[in-house]
Formats: sequence, structure tokens, C-alpha cells
Amino acid sequence: MPTVTNNKKRVFFYIVWLITAFGAYKVLNGYLSLIVISIMYSILVHPVYLWLTKKLRNNTKLASILTIIISFFIIVVPLILAGNLFVSEALRFKETVLFDGGSALTSVDRYVAIANDLTSRIPGINDVIDPKNIENLVITGAKNVSKFLVSKALHIGSSSVAIITDFFLFLIVVYFMIPKIPKLREYIQKVSPLEDKIDRLYMDRATTMMVTLVKGTFLIALVQGMFGGLFLWLAGVDFVFTLSLAMVILAVLPIIGTAFVTIPIGLFLLASGDMVGGSIILLGQIIVMSNVDNILRAELASRETPLHPALLLLSLIGGLQIFGFLGFIYGPVLMILFMTSMEIYLKHYKY
Repeated sequence: MPTVTNNKKRVFFYIVWLITAFGAYKVLNGYLSLIVISIMYSILVHPVYLWLTKKLRNNTKLASILTIIISFFIIVVPLILAGNLFVSEALRFKETVLFDGGSALTSVDRYVAIANDLTSRIPGINDVIDPKNIENLVITGAKNVSKFLVSKALHIGSSSVAIITDFFLFLIVVYFMIPKIPKLREYIQKVSPLEDKIDRLYMDRATTMMVTLVKGTFLIALVQGMFGGLFLWLAGVDFVFTLSLAMVILAVLPIIGTAFVTIPIGLFLLASGDMVGGSIILLGQIIVMSNVDNILRAELASRETPLHPALLLLSLIGGLQIFGFLGFIYGPVLMILFMTSMEIYLKHYKY
């Protein structure tokens, strides 16, 4: 019987591995994002699991269940409340555009008159804003925004069953994954041909970047959005929740921030004669919201994996374009892994 050489065995094994890997990819293709997010979330809540395990005298199953329960209330309850508010404001905005157009256009005429009066006092500026052009722009923009908001609200409602199903799958994966995080790290080190210290560097940088994004970026953005919403509500601005959601999203992006929303609204209120409302928003932005980032980031954000603000901004935007909403996490994590690779190359493989 002819003997099979080691090279042939190796080639045959790699062929089998590629076929099975492709089959596994096709089977799990629809759940890859869910699996990745479950692993990320398990890493983030693993300290809570360890604390509960210690308090419960190494009862790992009960600790996992309690961690899942905590996760349920942290994720589901806020999402349900936020979804209801978003849907109600989207529908109310559409009704305002359709049925309150007359008063809206009257307001536009008044604000254009104020703007023309202000510009007429500036030497060298003789141009006058045509109210009709502004009215057409407002009507078109408002209708487009209302269509967008309503379509998103209807999409959330139509996909609610899929969202609930994915969420419970997420909880199941997290339940089994949380206790296995240390073993997962060990398994990666065994599979990787790199030195263990390099494997640990990759994993530590990726983990720290995820924690930084959640604690140092998303949490700070959420707090800034809440404060911004509070000041808008005190100033009597309508559609507070939608504007607060926009501020949370903008606060995640470096350089831009919540001022992109609050400053124009505050100046607009001052120009329209609402000195109290405009002052509340502008002072709140300058005194409170601009300092929230400085105060909380020092306490929450890790500086072990610093990314230049320009790189962080580009990785966030690029991640959103490629991966969708999850690009907020994928983009910066991939960027920090790339920068870590460059660091490893310079230290270990350049010479």
C-alpha cells in the first residue's frame, strides 16, 4: 500500500479545512454581526460576571443568569422607551408639517424679516433674502425629513419580530460566552502562530478600545445628549427627543459634538426675540455640556489605546459607511489593530 507523505496530508487537511470553514461561514453568515456583538458585550460585562461569581460563591450559572437579567434591563427597557418616543415624535412632526403649514410659513416670514433687518445694519451688505425662496426650502426640507422619520418609525415597527428574535439569540450567546472569555483568549493564543505576548497585545488593545468606546465615548455622548435635551426642553423647543438623539450621535464624532445642534438653535432663539430660551441653551452648552466631556473622560476613558482624533473620526465615519451602525465599534477597533500591527512590525519584524 503506498504511503502518504506529510505534505499530501497537510494539503488534504487544508482543503478539508477550507471547505468546512466556507460551510460554517455560509451557515452563520446571517448571524456574524450578532456573534461579534455578543462576544464584545460578553467582554464588557465580564467584570460584572466575575464580581457576581465571587459574591455567589462561584455559582457561575446563577452569575451568568443575573448578568443576563441586568443586560435585559440595561438594553431592552431604554430601547422600548426610546422607540416609543421616536415613533410618536416622527408622527407628530409629520402632522405638524401637513396641518400646521400656515403658522410655520408665518414664522418663516417673521424670521426672514429679522434676518434682513440684521444684515441691513452691516456695512457693505445690500442683499435681501426672499421669503418665498426660504418658504419653498422649508416646505421641501420639512416634508423630506418627515418622510424619513416616518419611514424609519414604520421600519422599526415592521421589523420588531426580527429584532426580538435576534435579541433573545443575543442573550443566549452571551449566557454561554461570558464564562468562556478566559478560555477564548487561551484558544486564540494556541491557534495563533505569533508569540503569546504579541497575541496578548492584540487582544488587550482591542478590548481596551471597546471599553474606551463604550465608557469613554458612548456614555459621555449619552450624558451630553441628555443634558442637551434638558436645556432644549427648558427653552421650550419642540421635538426634544429627536434633537437629543441627533446630539448623542454627533457627540460620538470627534471635533463636531453637540454644539452643531445647540448653537444654531440658541442663536436662532436669540434672533427671534426669545432671550431666555436662547440664553439657556447657549449657556448650557458653554458651561455644562462642553465640560461634561472633560470631566467624565478623565474618569471613564482609558488612555492605553490612544487614537489621534483625526484617525478616530475617519475610522468612525468609514466604519459606518462599510458596516452600518455597528461601524461605530468595528471601525475604531480595526484601526487600533492596524496601528498595533505597525507597532509590532517596527519592534519585532523590521530588522
